[in-house]
Amino acid sequence: MDRYFGTTTRFQHRCYIIWCWFHRIFFGLNDPHDSLPNHNGHLHVGSHCYFSGDVKFIQCNHDPTNPDYHFPYEDIVIGDYCWLGANVAILPGVELGDYTTVAAGAVVTKSFPQGHVILAGVPAKVLRRI
Repeated sequence: MDRYFGTTTRFQHRCYIIWCWFHRIFFGLNDPHDSLPNHNGHLHVGSHCYFSGDVKFIQCNHDPTNPDYHFPYEDIVIGDYCWLGANVAILPGVELGDYTTVAAGAVVTKSFPQGHVILAGVPAKVLRRI
């Protein structure tokens, strides 16, 4: 598994990457959409990010009617200068833009590519723009 760590990106204890066959994990890329071949199942993490304990990156799900079948896996993209609080869950296909803060316990089910926001709740919603 390839790993590329962005500058000063930090993971606290017990951060999880829950995968169904991640091909690669990329840390610190400026533009993952243009820099990488189009493969599914990658985790892209920008520079200067901070992840508190028990953060979960969930890149695929199974069919609720057939647990043996997994839906196609999707990329997760985390921009630069993001902060994810304790017990945050990031679901498949989510993209968080630069300067996104996610409050503790939030479940991020959709993308916020514009960034510069504080997210909170289940499912996560914009609490404030920054």
